[in-house]
Amino acid sequence: MSSQKKIKYIYDDKGNKTDVIIPINKYENLLEDLADIKAIEDRRHEKSIPLEEVEKRLYKKHGKI
Repeated sequence: MSSQKKIKYIYDDKGNKTDVIIPINKYENLLEDLADIKAIEDRRHEKSIPLEEVEKRLYKKHGKI
C-alpha cells in the first residue's frame, strides 16, 4: 500500500478538511525537508566558495578529496 493511501483527512460537520493524519515516516521526511529549507534560507546571503577552492582546501587538509 502506498503512503498516499495511508493519508487520512478529518472533516468538520460542514465537510471541510480540518486536519490530516499521515504516516510517521512521511511526517519525519517533511520535518527534515523543512529543516533543510530553513538552513538554505539562513545561509542564502553568505558568500559562496568556488568548487575548486573547496577541493584545494580538502586536499591540503586531508591529502585527498
